[in-house]
Amino acid sequence: MKSSTEIYDFLSSIISAAPYGIIAVDMIGEVLLLNEQALRYLEIGHSPNEVIEKKLVDFLPHLPQLANVVNQCINFGRENFDVSETSPGRRHLTIRGRQILNGMILTIEDVTATKEVERATLNAMLDGQEKERRRWAQEIHDGIGPVLSSIKMNLDEVQEEVYAKSSPRYQDNFETAQELLKSVTRDLRSISHDLMPSALEDFGLVSALDSLCKKFQTGDGPALQFIVTGEIQRLNSSIELALYRAGQELLHNALKYAKATRISLQLIKHRDSIVLMVEDDGIGFNKNQFGADNGIGLKNIATRIQSTGGDFVLETEEAHGTMVIIEIPL
Repeated sequence: MKSSTEIYDFLSSIISAAPYGIIAVDMIGEVLLLNEQALRYLEIGHSPNEVIEKKLVDFLPHLPQLANVVNQCINFGRENFDVSETSPGRRHLTIRGRQILNGMILTIEDVTATKEVERATLNAMLDGQEKERRRWAQEIHDGIGPVLSSIKMNLDEVQEEVYAKSSPRYQDNFETAQELLKSVTRDLRSISHDLMPSALEDFGLVSALDSLCKKFQTGDGPALQFIVTGEIQRLNSSIELALYRAGQELLHNALKYAKATRISLQLIKHRDSIVLMVEDDGIGFNKNQFGADNGIGLKNIATRIQSTGGDFVLETEEAHGTMVIIEIPL
């Protein structure tokens, strides 16, 4: 029969050979066994001997979500968990905790490569959408736009003759046609701008968001405030586009659904990131009621922000307004 030392050594060799990180802790959260992969993935700058028989959470100040879940398991008896965490070194981790006899075992898998493939696929999809938007905007500008201009020129040329020789009824019809043409031209110009905002390409994010706010501001609508904090120069085009599309959708949602009296859009530059925050004092909503058939716009924003490696946080409550915070690393 093998001794306890031999069994411990055998288990240690299995854990060391595993292709993913493994940590075993006892009932009070002290480390019993772990491998080098776990230390590397969790970016714990200590040797296994320095960690064993110490509380695991003491080595996780840089991974607060994981530390919090482990504490819940130890202190409140939570049985199992699955956590997605991003390390300070931008390593994407999937961490699973499972109860075992007199303790818990954690497995840590580095899914960075998988996440990169997902992000590349997502970026390709979003690039395709933007190319299609650009194509339609160009089609409106180069195709439909000149046709409408030609119609206007022809109407202008015959206007004097219509008023001189036609009955009042035909004159009224002529004026109606002119007004309809103006309305269609205005609507198409707005659609073209929404599809591909020239201010974003020509002058950058701050100017484009400022123009967007001025466009949405109406005399009888809610007060709309745009605030810029920090020195913001031109950013990576994919980040500028992601933040612009997010601001566009969030302002549209707030104006259409929130019944707010005040809406603020803030752009904040930190040393290593940029933050877009949109807040309103409207009616809010119940996040738990979101499903496949609603909240599509917000889900699309979250997906786009995810493609840049950013974070999307939604805070809302019925009758207490809505706040969305987007942060993208630079």
